[in-house]
Amino acid sequence: APPLLRVDLFGGMSVRLGDEPVTDRLRRHRKAKTLLAVLVLRRGGELPLDRLAEALWPGSDARTARKNLTSTWSRLSRALAVDGSCPYLSRDDFGCRLDARLVDSDVARFEALCRRLLFGRAQLDGWEDLYSQVSGPYAEDLLPCEHDSALVDALRLRYRTELSDALVAASERLAEAGEVRGALWFAREALRRDRSREDAYVALMRAQVAAGQRAAALETYFSCRAYLAEELGIDPSPGIVELYRGIIEEEVDV
Repeated sequence: APPLLRVDLFGGMSVRLGDEPVTDRLRRHRKAKTLLAVLVLRRGGELPLDRLAEALWPGSDARTARKNLTSTWSRLSRALAVDGSCPYLSRDDFGCRLDARLVDSDVARFEALCRRLLFGRAQLDGWEDLYSQVSGPYAEDLLPCEHDSALVDALRLRYRTELSDALVAASERLAEAGEVRGALWFAREALRRDRSREDAYVALMRAQVAAGQRAAALETYFSCRAYLAEELGIDPSPGIVELYRGIIEEEVDV
């Protein structure tokens, strides 16, 4: 059996055949790197050749784009060759794909992490380990330096949104379970990644109130209001305003 093709895409591309690094083989061929990334993100699904050529060479006529794809495919096949052939890539006259059985990627692990944060047990057992993954291997975006492909850009945004959704959900469940420290950490991480998410501000405010940090919760509200007004030109929603007023009323009662 050929060695496992290991491709990591978060924070930058890393490619190995088994334990042998082969990233340098692709360093001078940016389109080959993009092609490999798109195939990995497809998770073994077939991509139509015409669609792929158009995505990688937008603005080129169909014949030129298809010719470029053929050339780039050959470069990628040579870079991933084992004993003179490439067992990982397959194509015909209409489509191409990666053999998912021979590929290991951090994309699959990322999706599993998001599912666990979203749908795991109510107490999120082992949340410290989950947080270390979020702030470690997945601290940066998918292929942060790749901006030549609209397809990669769209997937980067999708994964960023999915992780923010998962972080907010994890914070809320941890707060409900009394794991205040974890609720604070996950909410802060969600805001670090996307300051435009009002639900992340809400999650952080609730965690801060649960931790007895009412002054900090008020500061979080003011930060949210300022960001929404200055960057998006909108007002806070009634929900977060009601949460803010509840904190104020509690302060007065105290």
